[in-house]
Amino acid sequence: MDSNFSQRPALNGFHQRKAKSNQPTHVSSNGVLPTTEDLPEAPADLAEALATWHELRTAERDQARLAAAANGQAAAAAAAYRRDVGTALSQRKDPAKVKDKTEQHKAIAAAHVGFSNDARSQRERLGYDLGLMLEQAAPSLHAPIEQRIEKSARTVRGSLTAVREAWSVYSGDFEMRRWLSHVELDGGRVGAYHGAGPLPAEVVAALAVLEDHISSLDKLRSDEEQVKQHRATDAARASHLTRDAYVQRTSKADTDDA
Repeated sequence: MDSNFSQRPALNGFHQRKAKSNQPTHVSSNGVLPTTEDLPEAPADLAEALATWHELRTAERDQARLAAAANGQAAAAAAAYRRDVGTALSQRKDPAKVKDKTEQHKAIAAAHVGFSNDARSQRERLGYDLGLMLEQAAPSLHAPIEQRIEKSARTVRGSLTAVREAWSVYSGDFEMRRWLSHVELDGGRVGAYHGAGPLPAEVVAALAVLEDHISSLDKLRSDEEQVKQHRATDAARASHLTRDAYVQRTSKADTDDA
């Protein structure tokens, strides 16, 4: 066990100290990805791949929806056929003249299922190229997205300040109104006027949670650094063990030869 394990700072929950997956970076068929509108800083090739991936997902879902509708129509056609055959028999008419459109609708449904599966297969294949592109582009995307984060954080902090300031004004005004109410209705000795009051405890707690969240970027960076250090330490340890094993094998071979 690493003798310095207990001295390492705790992670913030964004990452775990573990090795990188030995699988290639890829997007699974059930993956959820940002759109090009979510990631306007994406390089052109990545933006094109993202757009194609979303188009294929839309096509897959649309075709699946059309297949379900056609299957519903097939079920309705089968029920209508049985009903019309029964009506023909009751009226002593030839039931063979009743048209059954069930198979026609089933064939349409099967075609839509095929189109949906094709789109899914294309998206799965694209997922491997897209995963690699995302992995390669990620480091260059950190800085522009962090600028957006910091801008939004300033907006949130300004809003929190505005809430506190507005509450101070509101609570002072309400206290004045409450105090005058007692002066008017109670009589006797006039009670103390206390002025603006503090935010309710639950609101203070909620604002503290928000303030903690808008400090998350530093925590994420810290976790990233921890993971990188952990992997570097593991790599160095593995290299050292490999060298030791080689030296031991070489020494044993020399001893055996002697």
